[in-house]
Amino acid sequence: MKNCHIGRILSATNSIKNPRVLEWGIGGSTVELSKHAGEWIGLETSPKWAHSVALAARNATIICFDQGIPTDPEHIYQDELKKLPLNEYVDWPKANGVFDIIIVDGRKRARCMEVARSVLADGGTIFLHDAIRTYYWDACVGLNKIVHVDERGNELWEMSK
Repeated sequence: MKNCHIGRILSATNSIKNPRVLEWGIGGSTVELSKHAGEWIGLETSPKWAHSVALAARNATIICFDQGIPTDPEHIYQDELKKLPLNEYVDWPKANGVFDIIIVDGRKRARCMEVARSVLADGGTIFLHDAIRTYYWDACVGLNKIVHVDERGNELWEMSK
């Protein structure tokens, strides 16, 4: 995620006192932004990546949904992961309260967007990274949307109910 997109999420995070943040798909944004939240929960499918990010993002709670697939070589791991439904990963938030800020930047984004709608706090914001991918768009219908585009054309959609 580019700095301009991280800056937009930071602005939203800083506008709420002690926000509760949910992030599907962890990474550099977790490291940079988690220190600005009251609570930051990151959901991840790769145990290797979850471990690396957790070491750098001390303020975040990282929950890894290990699918038992060998992570090396990486391209085979990614291909195998695409075939799985990842229901626990997608549905985890349903039993864990509401969130002020939700970042969708991992696997199964369209399905995660559907869940995000149901766990978004009143006045909260959902961010969808790489929103230029048309197969995510149906999951965003009916939400108010602001589009942020970086210098490479990558889109971050900022949405609310």
